[in-house]
Amino acid sequence: MKSKIQKQIIYVHVIKHACVWLFVWMFLATGMPGFGGTIEELRTKLYEGDCEARYQLAILLEKGEGVKKDMGESLSLLKLAAEDDHKNAKSKLYSLLNELKSKASGGDSESQYLLGNHLFFGEESETKEGFQWLLKAAERGHSGAQYDVGLILLGEYTNEACVQSYYNESGRTKHLNWNKINQLCAEHVIPTNTLKGKEWLQKSAESKNIEAMKYLFQAYIQGRNYIPSSLSDLENSTS
Repeated sequence: MKSKIQKQIIYVHVIKHACVWLFVWMFLATGMPGFGGTIEELRTKLYEGDCEARYQLAILLEKGEGVKKDMGESLSLLKLAAEDDHKNAKSKLYSLLNELKSKASGGDSESQYLLGNHLFFGEESETKEGFQWLLKAAERGHSGAQYDVGLILLGEYTNEACVQSYYNESGRTKHLNWNKINQLCAEHVIPTNTLKGKEWLQKSAESKNIEAMKYLFQAYIQGRNYIPSSLSDLENSTS
């Protein structure tokens, strides 16, 4: 039988654990200390264009605190905050990108993918470098990179900075329609290659990338002669 002292020790441990879990529950329910409210409140402020909310949410996404870790979204939010001249966003973005470049240069496919994605959809001058990093990640078997490379080579993705350059200050296009602008931007930076694009999408689908499988399936039923690796795989994954 346990002595009175042992019972007291067990009781104290139970109380400690209960207090810890109570604190965790209150922590998640009321918001992150120093981060101005709950995740939902931050996202609401984010959609309202709040620069500080962008920075705070980017930090949480980077660390995975109170929210699923998402380095891609974290980098995007830091970039937006930096463009709004947030006092800490520029240095934080610079630090994260240098860290990613170091890992990417060492052959880490996830870092190559994140870095490539960030650069390709960023400044027009960085698009080619971004594509090269995506290509490296795709060659190392990263299904997300394979999907992106496939769509880029098919001309489905364009650089936003390039697209914006075809608009005047009033927001009207410079005597060009939207399809023409997309075509010019896609071909200006990364030449399209339909055959290679299909091949990369096929590889991505074979790695069970749902978006690639959906794209190939849609292309197939539209009669564009793209053959999904397995229609049954797509049906099983979406059922």
